[in-house]
Amino acid sequence: MENSENINDLDFISSLTAAVDARLPEAIDLRRELHASPRLSGDEADTRDMVLRRVPWAVPEAVALTGAVARLEGPNRGTVVFRAETDALPIQEETGVDWRSAVPGSMHACGHDVHMASAWLAFAALRDAGPGLLAPALLLQPREEAAPQGAADVVRDGILDRLGARSVIGVHVQPELPVGTVSALPGMVNASWDDFTITVRGRGGHGAYPQTTKDPIPVMCSIVSALQQVVSRRTDPMRATVLTVGTIRGGSGANIVADSVTCSGTLRTSLEQDRVLVHSEIQSIVKAYTAGHGVDGDYTVDGGGPPLVNDDALSVRAEALLRDASFRVASPGFRSCGSDDFSFYTERVPSLMTFVGAGREQGGPGLHHSRFLPPDRLVRDCALAFIAGYIAANATL
Repeated sequence: MENSENINDLDFISSLTAAVDARLPEAIDLRRELHASPRLSGDEADTRDMVLRRVPWAVPEAVALTGAVARLEGPNRGTVVFRAETDALPIQEETGVDWRSAVPGSMHACGHDVHMASAWLAFAALRDAGPGLLAPALLLQPREEAAPQGAADVVRDGILDRLGARSVIGVHVQPELPVGTVSALPGMVNASWDDFTITVRGRGGHGAYPQTTKDPIPVMCSIVSALQQVVSRRTDPMRATVLTVGTIRGGSGANIVADSVTCSGTLRTSLEQDRVLVHSEIQSIVKAYTAGHGVDGDYTVDGGGPPLVNDDALSVRAEALLRDASFRVASPGFRSCGSDDFSFYTERVPSLMTFVGAGREQGGPGLHHSRFLPPDRLVRDCALAFIAGYIAANATL
């Protein structure tokens, strides 16, 4: 395209859609190949290379150990990056399809196979039809599902600056939305995330002689109970905040007072200020209860990430383009306290995450389930969502 005035015209959108449809069989083959050969977080080199073999026209650059970025040459106005996650989950697949995982205990149960195939499809379509004012780039990002998060490493690497990235576009299949439906809301669409651990250390002994011990278990029970009031009484109820204690471990016998007990949980917030507040409140509770009972304790946080915040202009423009492409825009749109390390990109440059409906029957399998298997048509749907984000980014020039 030669100028910004015609970047969004119907001829350009039509040509990109035609290019997507022409390569769709290849993309579906790629999706199934990826699905059959999943690799867990930190071991995605084979997955990366499987996709890179399909882009011989682009020169890749390594990033985040097992990731890569491939860029198409274009006008020197910057780059729009299509981000696709490469890692699978430690789940034994139970779908029964011919192209199910051939790797025991590993499965693409979060749609990453679809995301990679559709990002490749959008990237290839832009090569075939010709890009707009911004050059497209394909980012194969590792470790979305496990720490240390791959997106944080990509940002630290500085490759977005070297690419002149104007925007990063992400797409995620979402079984809570019907097939044919999309959601690209502005603002927070995924929460921040932090996993935490609380440890209380006392003095163990015989259960029949509690006066000779310092029992950590009642102290931990009091702490867990007090945590329930942090969200209900210290944060604004109009802003989503979730604090969940998922494990409690301690003790070795019914008549033994434990030396220590540990609990772990997760914190999700819609605003960074609430994230900071809740961590401070938990720390205060642990200090107060342990000091009051004469035991020791500590609170540690495993590094998480910020809320995922969509750029307003990209969201509005992309949803309009997808509506023109015959998608139904979800009403109300989709937000959740789920998390995604795509949020590290939204902190860096104006970025957009679009959710594409995968549909499911009542009680059917959802994300991270051993029988979750989005239909092949979502490869096309997600590719068009990537392209809508690309065109929206061009429109901001």
